[in-house]
Amino acid sequence: MKKIKIIKSIGCILGIVISMGLMANTGLAGKFPTKPIRVIVPTGPGGSTDVTSRLVASVVHQYLGQPMIVMLKGGAAGTIGMAATMAEKADGYTLVFGTGNHTSIVPHVRKVTYDSLNDFIPVFKVNNDPYLIISRSDRFKNFKQLIDEMKANPGKISFGSNGLYGNGHSMILKIELDAKVKFKHVPFKGGGPAIRSMLGGHVDTAGGLFASAGTLGRYKNGSVNILGIAAEKRDKLAPDVPTFREQGVDFVYQLWRGFMAKKGTPQDRIDIIVDALSKTMKDKTFLRLMKAVGSPPNPLHGKEFKNMILAEHKQFGAIFKQVGVTKK
Repeated sequence: MKKIKIIKSIGCILGIVISMGLMANTGLAGKFPTKPIRVIVPTGPGGSTDVTSRLVASVVHQYLGQPMIVMLKGGAAGTIGMAATMAEKADGYTLVFGTGNHTSIVPHVRKVTYDSLNDFIPVFKVNNDPYLIISRSDRFKNFKQLIDEMKANPGKISFGSNGLYGNGHSMILKIELDAKVKFKHVPFKGGGPAIRSMLGGHVDTAGGLFASAGTLGRYKNGSVNILGIAAEKRDKLAPDVPTFREQGVDFVYQLWRGFMAKKGTPQDRIDIIVDALSKTMKDKTFLRLMKAVGSPPNPLHGKEFKNMILAEHKQFGAIFKQVGVTKK
């Protein structure tokens, strides 16, 4: 009888210990994040997407409780990095920091292994900037000079883009259509490498943004000229630069940069990430850093971010149909 009571007591103790263990495990499982979050950037080094991701990572850890580790996986117009994200678990510990190029342009012109509209959850847009066409200051003074020289030398003036059928390539397709000219297209693994090649005299022009490879600073010190800007109106950062529409090219494009997660990522984890990023957007240090590169935050998340991507995807589908580009 005594033995039975002892066994029962041991059973009760074990039950309590197991219950406490389960409670502890449940508590740990509910915490997020408990380790660094990897951020895949599907571009080359030095471009505006790379720069912006690192500026976010330098501050967000204060509000997230864990660091964001930036990992560059450029190439194939961003499809390598996007596919790499799809190969990871949908647990919130791997995000992709992409752009409209990856969601709204590339899927129209390349056969990809993912559905950009349905395989990813739009988490948080950080900022957006108008696309530019840039040259060294000793090469072209303005857009008219560029077009005149292109008409005199069809297919001879080179343009460095951030990849085949990326946003830069899409821009010159529209310029070619509206201005009736032809570029010599030279694709690179990102906007940064394209601009550096232009600075080195290897290509005549390049596509980029104010934040690409120090473009804003180079424009201010006179080492580069911005020949056109893909915006509805002139930008206060370069008020003397005409829009493309002012120069006869109907092209408006704001390149956004933002975080996306693999479909299936728990909403509570996405909410935690959104909260940390929202606080980062108001951080004084972050605001100062973004001002320095000429790209202030313009945050968007949830349904608004999703709807923006859907509208942009539709817009570029119409453009590619107009110029006759099909998937390859």
